[in-house]
Amino acid sequence: MKLSLMIVICLLTLNVNSQTSEPIFLKKPDQNSISIEYAAVSYSYAYRFKRNVTFGIRTQVGLGLPILLKSTPTYVDFGYGNGPEKVTPDAASFEVLKLQVFYRYAISNSFYVDVGPVASLTLFGEAEWEQPFRVGIEASVLYTFWKMHLGIRLNGSYNFGINNQHPGITYETSYYALYMTPIVIGFNF
Repeated sequence: MKLSLMIVICLLTLNVNSQTSEPIFLKKPDQNSISIEYAAVSYSYAYRFKRNVTFGIRTQVGLGLPILLKSTPTYVDFGYGNGPEKVTPDAASFEVLKLQVFYRYAISNSFYVDVGPVASLTLFGEAEWEQPFRVGIEASVLYTFWKMHLGIRLNGSYNFGINNQHPGITYETSYYALYMTPIVIGFNF
């Protein structure tokens, strides 16, 4: 509640007229932004090579908690003596570090999409099926106004790790999942 109130106050106190003298964020050659996603902070840098050719890199640190939308099953041996059991993950674990290389596509002066490969390191939760590494594709849909942006992120990733039950990365220790970060709030500069 306090965060929402602070955001509204910041938006109300911004000088709207100052934006007209500066170039539009998506038309700048060097595009920097800082975002907050749950308890994580991310920094993005993009360089505009040509009119529709903008590439960048994003790094995130902290405790990012995406929402798990869908997952394939994995196999876990709980030690009951009946072998591995099929388990479908139903919750996401915290991401402590994430790196992404992306292509930025500007739909309009205020609306853009970032898409590209991503890799992340997660913290283990209490469930035995959770895996510490994720690689996949992430897409961010963001709307920019004044010097702020607001959007969502969708991530389709392969979750894997090595555990004591199954050496190596196999179907028994890995699964695919679709994640969503519903609120991304940030500052462009």
